[in-house]
This record gives sequence, C-alpha cells and structure tokens, in this order.
Amino acid sequence: MSNLRFVPREVVGVTYTSSQFAEDLVKEITIVSVAMAVTWPLQVVAFRSMAQFVGGEHIYDSVVGALQEVINTEGVAGLYKGLFPMWYSYVSITGVMYVAVFSYASYNNVNPYNLKLVTAVAGAIANSFFYPLKLAARVFAVSGARLAAARPPRMPSFANWRDLHNYLIATGDSKRGSSMIFRNIPIKGVTQRLSLRSN
Repeated sequence: MSNLRFVPREVVGVTYTSSQFAEDLVKEITIVSVAMAVTWPLQVVAFRSMAQFVGGEHIYDSVVGALQEVINTEGVAGLYKGLFPMWYSYVSITGVMYVAVFSYASYNNVNPYNLKLVTAVAGAIANSFFYPLKLAARVFAVSGARLAAARPPRMPSFANWRDLHNYLIATGDSKRGSSMIFRNIPIKGVTQRLSLRSN
C-alpha cells in the first residue's frame, strides 16, 4: 500500500490541480474497494486456516470446503466478516498518502525521488496509525468460527468489530504483531511476570 498507482508518475514536472487530485483519489479508492470486495472471502478463509493450527482442527483445509463451511455456519455475510474496518483503514491510508503527495507536489513537483519518499513516509505513518483497525478486521474475521482459537476461553465473544477493537485497545494488544523487530508486551503481562518472579 506504499505505492500509488496514479499520482507520482503524473505530478512530476507538471501542474497537479485539485480536480486531478480528486479524480486520482477516486480511482485509487475504487480500485482498493473492488479488489477488497472480491478477495476478502479468500482472506477470511486464509485467516481461519491459520487459526485452526491452534486447536489442530482441519475444517479449513481446502478453499472450496472452507467457503462452504463459512456459508453453512454463518451465511454469506460470514464471508465478509471484518471487511469494513479493513476497507476503512486502506481507504484512509490511501487518502493520507494522496494528500501528502498532493501537498508536496503543490510545493515542489520536479524531483520524482522526493515524491516517492513522501509517499513512502506518509504510507508508513498512516499504516502504523491504522494498524489497530487492520488487526481488528483480521481477528474479527476469525471470531465465531468453529475453531478453538475463535471461541472462549481463547477468544471472547464480540458483538461487532468495534467491540473487538475496543477490547484490543483496553488490553494493550492493539499494536500486537505490528513490527517484525520490536514486540509490544501488554503492561498487564509484564506486571504478572514481575509478580511471579518476586514470589
């Protein structure tokens, strides 16, 4: 999501108007929306097939069987569980990157490397900010499935993705898995480990 399809190659050395900006932003959001609507059911199956490892189940081993399982247990709506927060995060990230590129291009539009740098930095910052929504979407896509990892006691029940998002924030897990190098340890977990060592 750090590369824009329209903006960087079109703004170098030319005047980039606000109408061109709006047109390119609408094109990009349309592409993201259609791609997500088409591929999200497969992502739901992928998330669940990974989650089934926890309990050693084999419910989501084949794509066709997994799609049938979701439809039989949750209906067609189950295929799109968690889509909205993921879509919202990607649309927001796209908007942030376009605004950053448009703002920079209005100031200086002759250096293509600077535009790529602005796009990458804006994308990284936006991705970090909207990561909790992406995490909530992925976890909510798994919640409620007939899997050990998706039911109590391993996962609480959630009425909707906002409940899950609030739960992740309250437990300090909203940034969990966001970095390959640094790991977030919830304060509650650190306190428990420290208290166990002191006994």
